[in-house]
Amino acid sequence: MTPNADAHRLLLDLYAELDAELAELQASCRACGTCCDFSTHGSVLFASRLERDVLATAGEASTRGGDLVCPYLAGGKCSAREVRPLGCRTHYCRGDAVERGRELYEKYRARVAEISRRCGIEWDYRPVLDYGEEQT
Repeated sequence: MTPNADAHRLLLDLYAELDAELAELQASCRACGTCCDFSTHGSVLFASRLERDVLATAGEASTRGGDLVCPYLAGGKCSAREVRPLGCRTHYCRGDAVERGRELYEKYRARVAEISRRCGIEWDYRPVLDYGEEQT
């Protein structure tokens, strides 16, 4: 297995672990897709190089609905749900889930950094919407 394939597998395993921990918060999510339109809440979705590389495995991003809309939002739903970054997984817009999501984000971001370091992947942490500006 190549170092990147190993890193991708480790990240997907980490996502599965996080998703299990997030299960209790899912009741607060309406799955409305509003969080994918960053202009509605003023957030900027950041992700590491490793997360962006794994996100790219979802295929070609759709045409953007604007500079502040995730290019993987299609028909009001995430077209990259299985490989979406930590920030997408932990972003909640209502109730106690907001703070718990932030706590989990920090916990798991540190673990993504460790996987990246161990696998020799540069820690390049930037807004996901800058994805077209990077050279892979």
